[in-house]
Amino acid sequence: MTVPVIMQQQAVLRPPPPKPFYDARPKLADARQIERQVGGWQCSATSVANGLQCIGMAIHQTDVINLMNSGSVPPATNDPPEADAYDPHPRITVANGLEAGNAYGLVRVLNHPNGFGFAGRASRGKLGWDEIKAIAGTRPVMMGSHTWDHWTCVLAVSPTGALRLANPAPGWQGVGDEMDLDQFERFSPFWVVWIDP
Repeated sequence: MTVPVIMQQQAVLRPPPPKPFYDARPKLADARQIERQVGGWQCSATSVANGLQCIGMAIHQTDVINLMNSGSVPPATNDPPEADAYDPHPRITVANGLEAGNAYGLVRVLNHPNGFGFAGRASRGKLGWDEIKAIAGTRPVMMGSHTWDHWTCVLAVSPTGALRLANPAPGWQGVGDEMDLDQFERFSPFWVVWIDP
C-alpha cells in the first residue's frame, strides 16, 4: 500500500509595515489635494485641517471651526499661567479669523480631550526659519503671522530649501505653495503650531 505524501509550503505572514505618523506625499504630488479656504477668514482652520489630513484624519476646515467655537472645549483659565495666554470665545470669527493670533486657543483645542485630543502633543511658539525647516515634513506644522495676516500649513522642505506649503489662499501677498527665506523674513515673526508624534 502506498501512502500519499502531501507537501505543503508554509508562508510566513508578516504584519504590514507601520504607517508613518506623517505623510504629506498626496498633497505634495497633487495640489488638488490641498484644501483651500472657502472664506477670507478661514486660513487658520484650513491650515489645521491640511495638517491633520497628513496624519490620516478626515477633518475639514468646517470641522475645525465648529470644534473651536462649539463650547465643548471651555476657554482657558490660564492653565498653565502664561503671559500671552489669551483664549477668547468664540476662537474664530467671520470678522477677524483666528481671534488670538498667538494660537493659544488653537493649541488648547488640539490638546483638550473634548477637542482633537492630542493630550499635550500640540505646542506653539515663535520659531525661526531653521527651527521650522528642522521639523517640516515630520509632523503637522502650521504657521501664521500678523504681518502676513495669514496662516498656512508647512508640508516639507523643497529641494531648493524653501518651505513647501499647503497654502489655503495661494497668492496671498505674493506667496504661493512655497515660501522662500526672503518672504519668511518679510513677514516674520511667525507663531508656529506643531503636533509631535
